[in-house]
Amino acid sequence: MAEFFLTKTALYFLNVHRKAAKAREEREDDLNKLLQFFRECKENNEYFYWDVDADPKTGVMKNIFWSHASQRAEYKDFGDAITFDTTHKTNSKKMPLAMFVGANNNLKNVTFGQALIGDESIGSFKWLFETFKSCMGGQEPHVILTGEPYLLF
Repeated sequence: MAEFFLTKTALYFLNVHRKAAKAREEREDDLNKLLQFFRECKENNEYFYWDVDADPKTGVMKNIFWSHASQRAEYKDFGDAITFDTTHKTNSKKMPLAMFVGANNNLKNVTFGQALIGDESIGSFKWLFETFKSCMGGQEPHVILTGEPYLLF
């Protein structure tokens, strides 16, 4: 019985190790997979929008923004007043997830765009807000609530 338990325990830990190794392997190329996914989205729908802010000297990606066609369409209808939030940092790269959110005529949340930002610097926010504005055809919201007094369009 003890031999069976040791074998079963060893197999369990071997399986856990394999799963962890596979997860690490899948994460190694996650940025390229994300960019490929965005390229495919754009190929399938011309109104899908995405942009990358990369360091011109090193080519290292600092920020990435995307918005689905339906999000862009909803912005035209409900983009007068929006909120902007960067409190979510649960991804493996510890990059803040920035969200542009509004409310529709039923007071349900609608997301207009999202981004992963490398840091919460003025340069990153400036790039992000200009990219959002460009994505939305130059149409600025009347009000943007950030919770921070220094973030303005």
